Amino acid sequence: VRKSTRVRVTRNVVQPVDVVGKAKKKKSVGGVIKNKNGEKKEGESNMCHQCQRNDRGDVVRCSVCPNKRYCVHCITKWYNVYSHFCQVMSSWILYPQMSHEKIAMSCPFCLGNCNCKDCLRGVGKFKGTKVNSGTDNLSKDETAKYYKYLVHLLLPILRQIDQEQVIEQEIEAKIRGKSFSETKLQKVACCDERIYCNKCQTSIFNFHRNCTNLNCTYDLCLTCSSEIRKDSTQEDGEGSHARSTSSWKVEENGRLSCPSKEMGGCDSGYLELKCIFPENWVTNLKIKAEEIAAVPSSLTDGRIERDKKNLRRAACREVSNDNYLYCPSAKDIQRGDLNHFQKHWTKGEPVVVQNVLELTPGLSWDPLVMCRALREKTNSRVLKDKHLDVTAIDCLVWREVEINISTFFRGYSDDLGGEKNLTMLKLKDWPPSNSFEEILRRHCAEFFSALPFPEYTNLKDGFLNLATRLPEQSLKPDLGPKTYIAYGKVAELREGNSVTKLHCDMSDAVNILMHTAEPKPHKSPISVPSVLRTELLESDTGDGGALWDIFRREDVPALRQFLIKHHGEFHHRPDEPVRKVIHPVHDQIFYLTLKHKRQLKEENGIEPWTFVQKLGEAVFIPAGCPHQVRNLKSCIKVAADFVSPENINECIRLAQEFRELPENHIVREDKLEAKKMIIYTIMEAVSKLDPTEKFELPIEKLEKDQRTQSESGEVF
Repeated sequence: VRKSTRVRVTRNVVQPVDVVGKAKKKKSVGGVIKNKNGEKKEGESNMCHQCQRNDRGDVVRCSVCPNKRYCVHCITKWYNVYSHFCQVMSSWILYPQMSHEKIAMSCPFCLGNCNCKDCLRGVGKFKGTKVNSGTDNLSKDETAKYYKYLVHLLLPILRQIDQEQVIEQEIEAKIRGKSFSETKLQKVACCDERIYCNKCQTSIFNFHRNCTNLNCTYDLCLTCSSEIRKDSTQEDGEGSHARSTSSWKVEENGRLSCPSKEMGGCDSGYLELKCIFPENWVTNLKIKAEEIAAVPSSLTDGRIERDKKNLRRAACREVSNDNYLYCPSAKDIQRGDLNHFQKHWTKGEPVVVQNVLELTPGLSWDPLVMCRALREKTNSRVLKDKHLDVTAIDCLVWREVEINISTFFRGYSDDLGGEKNLTMLKLKDWPPSNSFEEILRRHCAEFFSALPFPEYTNLKDGFLNLATRLPEQSLKPDLGPKTYIAYGKVAELREGNSVTKLHCDMSDAVNILMHTAEPKPHKSPISVPSVLRTELLESDTGDGGALWDIFRREDVPALRQFLIKHHGEFHHRPDEPVRKVIHPVHDQIFYLTLKHKRQLKEENGIEPWTFVQKLGEAVFIPAGCPHQVRNLKSCIKVAADFVSPENINECIRLAQEFRELPENHIVREDKLEAKKMIIYTIMEAVSKLDPTEKFELPIEKLEKDQRTQSESGEVF
């Protein structure tokens, strides 16, 4: 049995000492360790791993990896910084609040939270943090159970997709004067790019109409085709061979002419029905999926006990059974807890998971460390100097300002609410989510390791994340991760708060509060109104950093009615009341203060789930739930989007809402392609459950045709 030891810090070295007190002395001359014969020991020095210097005096040597040393100067600067996380968690291992003795027992490099320049770059022995998919160790039977669960949830939408395609193919047969079986559709060669409807900007995944003019690329989705025919029938009476509606020419048999050049068309061709997948591909897939779904399947055994201890009160509705949100701890989440999560998630309820940072190595998210990571990247090919100059939004005037990232972070911890420098900033789209993993590689890995319920949140391999089913060759939606870094104050400053205004995401999302900073007190701090203090006390701010309001899906009609009625009482910018409303949620110009929320409850009888997100908590927001966020402190939050099978219907409904918005609206474009995800998910499930079935992907078919054409010497 190894003898217990403690550690004594001395000049230049840390000496292990047994419990009796007898020191195991080593000779040290000028900071260089020598053996008992006074000879220099090869491979040992006093160079600090953090700063790569050997002239800063005392060093602490790790007993686990003897080649790693940290000087006292670096320990004080980088690993003894005050941290809220250490107050929330009692473990020193999880965050850089580390004493000399603890570093000697196991240094930051061993623990995976070293923030030296090499480790921040991710070079050397650091290999990143393994991200769990949640289904790594599933048996064959358990895997089949997951696939059947997916098919069961997605089949109703697949049937709807197939029905829409069959109806449009019947119309095409009528236009051509042929029977349904004789009508053959031309396949479109589409491999690595998205096709969008030119009229509504909705993504096209299979059947669509395309201009017969070879010099015209106008595309029209099936929904727009159906609406144009319907509108033309309502506008004109019977007996007209060619009818016109809003510059669209519709013939009696349903054939559509290409629109005018002003609308993006050529005004000379016709819109012919074409496909991307093989013609009967979706119908055949539906038949196989129906065979699988004939046998009932569920991931649960139907016995889910009510877990009263993992609930957090977030609303006070008198006639409601959902005033409490499911709020488990990350350490308590076992495989069985997935059933509890799905119970609430299926009903469209948010979920809050506590203490998720306990599962991470504990890399610091302090702005000082993040700035250092950026500076180390500026000399690399990944990041240029321009990334240090960022765009921020000044929430006091709600306008964009250009600022250096170091300057922004200096104000992150300072109280900027004084009269001389009144400002409330939040970064806009920084770093870009498509380069976040490259720019802040270690921090990105830290975020991935913190994500609970990886079956849904793993962005690459999550079994129940439909977005992972899209082929590698296809363009994929930007699902993050993305950071939200902003100043914050407890006091409500009306329009001047650092807020994310009321909006509704097209997909599900998870948001983790990674870091908070309490602004340094100003000599004349802004007073907190008594009514606001009451709200914050009710919300239990404690170690919290952000105040969330999440509305139920069923309350959206009443919420929209309230905002339209009272829109003139809101200000998007100071002294600038809201004058025009297109869609009160999707416009992203409203933030409901405490006064507004009380008025909403009095007039319409609804209220949101309201709670304070604490450090290390992950908030799950279901698709279709409008929400708003206000920082109570300066916060660094990281979020990622995912697409769950339970909420895929909401994703499709929102895509329909977005396409009805004006052309220049900020959220009009459909970037999610939910229907394509459904097709590929069911295809994979059918192929895995029945290996005899082989559904060839359009991309695979295109590549095969190209090889055939190349071998035969023909031009493809």
